[in-house]
Amino acid sequence: MTSETALSRLTGHIERLGNALPHPFWIFVGFTIAIAVLSAAGAAFEGAVRHPATGEVQPIRSLLSRDGLGWLLANALENVARFRPLSLVLTMLVGIGLAERTGFFEAAIRRLMS
Repeated sequence: MTSETALSRLTGHIERLGNALPHPFWIFVGFTIAIAVLSAAGAAFEGAVRHPATGEVQPIRSLLSRDGLGWLLANALENVARFRPLSLVLTMLVGIGLAERTGFFEAAIRRLMS
């Protein structure tokens, strides 16, 4: 009979929680919809925000309006390109993919085990 340690129970709970999460694509879609709805609500209540760099007060614009959707589509590439961590993540993905395809990981694991 094996007794579970507290650590193995904890890791089991964490694994079940992780398995219950939806695919990251659907999380992204959900956050995108939530931001669009919140922007529409903020615009409907005539909300405003202070720009952190200039201190200028700007009205909230709905992303669900014609102008908002136009802005979103026109600036989508620029928003992705200016997201600094993305370049690091993409570089790491290419390196990991290359190491996986060449068999480096398998060889390293075999070497460690022998």
